[in-house]
Amino acid sequence: MGPGQWCPQKQSPALWRSLESDDAATLEDLGALQTLLRSFPQAEATLQRALAMREEVFGSDHPRTLKARSRLGAMLTEASRFGDAEIELRRVLDGSTRALGPDHRETLVDQEELARALHDGGKPAEALPLFEDALQRRERLSGPPESNLSTLLNNLGLLYRDLGRPREGLAMLQRAYEIDINLLGSTHPATLTALHNLTLQHQRLGQWREARRLQEQLLPQARTSLPKGHWHLGVMLTAYGDTLRHFGEKDRAAEHLREALSLLEPQLAPDDFHINKTRKLLVAVGGGG
Repeated sequence: MGPGQWCPQKQSPALWRSLESDDAATLEDLGALQTLLRSFPQAEATLQRALAMREEVFGSDHPRTLKARSRLGAMLTEASRFGDAEIELRRVLDGSTRALGPDHRETLVDQEELARALHDGGKPAEALPLFEDALQRRERLSGPPESNLSTLLNNLGLLYRDLGRPREGLAMLQRAYEIDINLLGSTHPATLTALHNLTLQHQRLGQWREARRLQEQLLPQARTSLPKGHWHLGVMLTAYGDTLRHFGEKDRAAEHLREALSLLEPQLAPDDFHINKTRKLLVAVGGGG
């Protein structure tokens, strides 16, 4: 072997662990991107590889391994595989509670991720105590409000809405939006999503004028700040179309709903909730289906 050539056999075990950890981190980032793009089979394969690497290097109960499993569980939630997600995330929460303690910020993230999987999977009554307990613990932590608190408030607000407690939900969503504005600014995608959820809550309460005011603030910002053609814009357009329908502006509603479908249909599954909702609204305003 010539000078300057690398001989892996002579590298230390600690260096190997570092290199493998870097590879796993790269895979985790790739899996997160594939999840964002809704390429779920690819994301699952990528995140499973990352998890296997973490387990080989650190063992099954190390916080890095638990974080990798949490990312896998979150992907399964996004893919609507709620039973599989619940299994993974319960295992994560048990492990992080033992390793880090119940009040650690990472443990709280894991508890909230499990609660989200339960809520989205049709078990809101099981999700509620997990969310409310996490909120009590987070509010006892020192320091200014953080993005994780905003995410929790947003998810709890949506849960209250689904449990028939929309006014409590509105208060939570308002708090989440205010935190995001202060931390991230008005045009950050997370802030735009928080504002969108707030408009939906106003619709739910029959506060259509307020919903419209906020939507007409939201849509121009979303068009310039979200990636071009992003399906989240389609979701926002659907909600605005519903508001226009309420005010009897059927032609304008149909225009926005058709644009929404042009964004949603290429990126979501044919039977996705958002697509079905948009089609039904389009029929309701006489714009076809």
